Amino acid sequence: MNKAHGEYKLVLSGNIMFTVALGPWNAECVDSFMQDYYQLILPLHGSRWGNLIILHGESLLIPAAEYLLAKAVMISVSQGLTDVAIVLSNSSVQTSTEAQFLNVYKSSGLNLRTFQCDTAALAWLIQQGLRCDDGKILRNLA
Repeated sequence: MNKAHGEYKLVLSGNIMFTVALGPWNAECVDSFMQDYYQLILPLHGSRWGNLIILHGESLLIPAAEYLLAKAVMISVSQGLTDVAIVLSNSSVQTSTEAQFLNVYKSSGLNLRTFQCDTAALAWLIQQGLRCDDGKILRNLA
């Protein structure tokens, strides 16, 4: 995991980006995250792809970080992102986290759903026509 007032791990499998995040997040962490994220999705530019986001802990964003992430989402949409599954787990502020992330994605036009379980989220992305090349990926992300 990379650390800068928030932690994250990124893994690309098939045409699904797996993002595991632990907050709270500041703008520096979002900036670092997006640099790493864009490097990994380069091979997918121009094609359809999705994101499975697993949020742990108090994955809240300070206002500057929320703004940067919303801007990054719009860039990702322009590069082929179509479907996003967000898994909310282990959080004492789950309702606030969900509201904040839904706000980040509200203007994106993405096919977006929230889940309590990562396997259900992955199954939904696959139902949307996306593919994961590693059947054990969720186990390896922990």
